[in-house]
Amino acid sequence: MRVKSFLPEGPGALIRSLPGKSLVFLSALWFISIQGAQATEPPLRNLLEDFKGGNPQSQALARQRLPSLGLRVVPDMLQLLSGKDEKLSKAACDIILQLINDVSAPGREKDRKKLADQLVPLIAPDRSEKDKVAGLRLLERLVPPGYDVAPIAGLLADNNLREKARTALQRINTGEARNALRSAVASADPLFQVALLNSLGEMKDAEGLEIIIRLAVVGTPEVQAAAIRALSWTGDPSYLALARSVRQNATGESRFDSFDATLRLLEAMTARGGNWEAVVREYGELLKTSSGPSWQAVISALGQIGDERHVDLILGSLDPGDPQGFHIGLHALSQLRGAAATHRMVSLFPQAATPTKIALLPILAAKNDESTLPHLVAAARSADPAFRKAGLEGLGVSGQPSAIPVLEEFARSGNDEEKKLALRGLLTVGQACSAHGVRNEASRAMNTLYQLAQDDSQRREALKGMASNPSPESLDSILAAAQVESLRDVVFPALQALAGTLVAAGQGDKAMVVYKKILEITPGAQDLAAAAAGLQKLDPSLNVAEMVGFVTQWWVVGPFPLGEDKSGWDQALIGEPNVDLAATYPSGDKQAAWKRVQGSADIGKVDLLKEVADCQACLCYAYTEIEVSEEADAVLCLGVDDGEKVWFNSSLVLDNFTQGALVLDRDKIPVHLKKGINTLLLKVYQNAMPWEFCVRILSPEGVPVSFTQKKP
Repeated sequence: MRVKSFLPEGPGALIRSLPGKSLVFLSALWFISIQGAQATEPPLRNLLEDFKGGNPQSQALARQRLPSLGLRVVPDMLQLLSGKDEKLSKAACDIILQLINDVSAPGREKDRKKLADQLVPLIAPDRSEKDKVAGLRLLERLVPPGYDVAPIAGLLADNNLREKARTALQRINTGEARNALRSAVASADPLFQVALLNSLGEMKDAEGLEIIIRLAVVGTPEVQAAAIRALSWTGDPSYLALARSVRQNATGESRFDSFDATLRLLEAMTARGGNWEAVVREYGELLKTSSGPSWQAVISALGQIGDERHVDLILGSLDPGDPQGFHIGLHALSQLRGAAATHRMVSLFPQAATPTKIALLPILAAKNDESTLPHLVAAARSADPAFRKAGLEGLGVSGQPSAIPVLEEFARSGNDEEKKLALRGLLTVGQACSAHGVRNEASRAMNTLYQLAQDDSQRREALKGMASNPSPESLDSILAAAQVESLRDVVFPALQALAGTLVAAGQGDKAMVVYKKILEITPGAQDLAAAAAGLQKLDPSLNVAEMVGFVTQWWVVGPFPLGEDKSGWDQALIGEPNVDLAATYPSGDKQAAWKRVQGSADIGKVDLLKEVADCQACLCYAYTEIEVSEEADAVLCLGVDDGEKVWFNSSLVLDNFTQGALVLDRDKIPVHLKKGINTLLLKVYQNAMPWEFCVRILSPEGVPVSFTQKKP
C-alpha cells in the first residue's frame, strides 16, 4: 500500500534513484500491487453488461464504478447515448457529464481536450438531430479556451439547431466562441441577428463593438434596439446619442426594446460613475415620453439617483387611480436623498391631492427633518380621521423632539385609537432622541410614556429609556415604579441612574430618598453595594449596613492553624459551640484573646487580615449577639472568603469548607429567631489572599429584620 501511495507522484524518478537490488524488489512489489488492483476491479466488459442489463442493484453499482475507469468508457457511453433506449441514453449522458466535471479540474487540460475530441463527432453533419442536441449540451460544459469551435459554429446555419448552437457558444464564452458568434451576425436574418447581439452583449464582447455600432445604425428597428442593449454593458456615455436615435426610429415592439436598452445603458453608466448629470438628464427625457412599465422603471431609477429637481416630475405624475404606479412613485420619493429634496416635497405638499397627501405624510416623517413637522402637526389636528391617524403616526416616526408636546396632548386627551398611536409615538421619539444624545427630551418622552402607559410592556420600555436618560423630572415616576413588583428588574437601573443624576445636579436630599428606596426594596448584592456606596458619599456618618440588615458588631479570636488534613477544622479549638469571651487560647507561641471589631459601614464587612492576622491555611472565630423584640423566622445571608462553619443559638446550621472570594448573600440559612438575645458563632477558614466575611439577617420575604446590638 505504501508503494501504491507514492507511485502516482513520480514512480519513474523514484525507481531510478534506488540501488539495483532495491530496484528489482520494488519493481516486483509494484507489479504485484498492480495485479492485485486489477484483480479487484471488475473488467469494463462486465461493468457494461451490468450497466445495460443487470438487475437494479448491479446496474446502480456499475453506474457508480464506470466513471472511475476514466476516458476509456467514453466510446461505449457514446454508443448508448445514441441508442433508442432512453433510460440508458440518459444514464450514459450522466456518466459523460461526470467525466466532464472530472477533467475540468486544474491540471487535467490534456484529458479535457481529449474528451472534447471524443464528443465533437456527435455534432457532425451526418449525425441525428438527437445526437447533435446531446453533443451541444455536453460540449458547452467542456470546451476549453483555445479549442476550435468551428463544428459548433457550423450549426448556426441550421435553422433547427441555431438557437441551441448560439446558446452553447454563449456558455462556452471563449475568444473563439465570441468570434464565431460575431462572424455569424452579418449573414444572419434580422430575427437571429437580435439573438446573436443579445449573446454578444451578455458575453461583454469588446472586440465586436464596431460591428454592434454599425448594426445600431443600419439594422432593422429590432436589430438596432438589440445592438444598443449589446452596447449597454460598457456604460459609455458616448452611446447615449445613438440610443436616443434608435428610440426615435423605433416602431411597434421595438419601442419597448429600445427603451429597455437605454435603461440598461444608464444603469451601467451609474455603476461606472462620473456621469451623474448626463444620466439624470437622460432619465428626465425618458420620463417625458414613457408610460406604463417604462414609466415605472424610470421613476424607480430616479428615486435611486435623482435630487430635488425630480421631485416635481415624480410628484406631478402620481396617479392614485393607478395603484401600482402610485406605489412605485411614492417609493421613489422616499428614496430621494438630501435635505433639498425633502424641502421641495414640503413646499409642494399643500398642492397635492388628498389621497397623495395622506400617502406622503409617512414619507415626510421618515425624512427626520424638522421642516416636515408643520404638515405632520396640521394633519394630526385635522378633522379628517385618516389625516389624524397619518399625522400621529408620522409624528412618532419623525423622531423629532418638537413632536413630543403634540404627542403628549393626544396621549392625554385623544380617543382610544389616538392614545395608542400617541404613546407608541412617544416611545419612538424618545428612543430617537436618546440615540442622538438629546437626553432631556428623551427623558421627557419616556416619563410621559410611563405616566400614561396602558400596560406593563410600555412601562418597562419607559423605565429603560429613563435609565438611559436620567432626569430629576422623572423622580416621581421612577419612585412609583419601585413599588411595582413586576417592574423590579428594570427599575433598579433607573433608580441608580437617577440617584447619580440628582447628586450631579446638587439635589442630595432627593438622591438620598432614591438610595434609601433602593435599599428598601432589597436589591441584589451588586445593586446593594452601589446604593450603599452612593449613600456613604452623601452622608459618611450613615451606617448603611445596619439599615439593610447587616450585622456590624463582632468579637473575633485567632489565628489558629488549619493543620494537616485540615485537622483543625473539626477540632473544638475554643470549646465551641460554647463561647467564653473572657478566655484566651494558644495560638503559636502566644495566647489569643477575643477582640471587639466593627464591620464596614456599607455592607458590614469584617477584614480578618487586618483584625486577626495576615496568614495562610489558618482559622479564626467570630461571635456576635443580636436582640429582637419578637420571635420570627429569618434567613442568615453570609458572604465569606473562604469557608465557614456556623452555629446559631449553639446549633450547627452550616459546615462549608471551601475556597473562593466573598460573594454577598452566597450562603443562605433558614433560622428561627427567639425573642430576646440570639447568638451567632462563625469559624472562618483562610486559604490565601483576602480573608473576610459579612452577614445580614433578612425575613423569608427578603426584607431586613429589625434587631439591635450592643455598641462597643
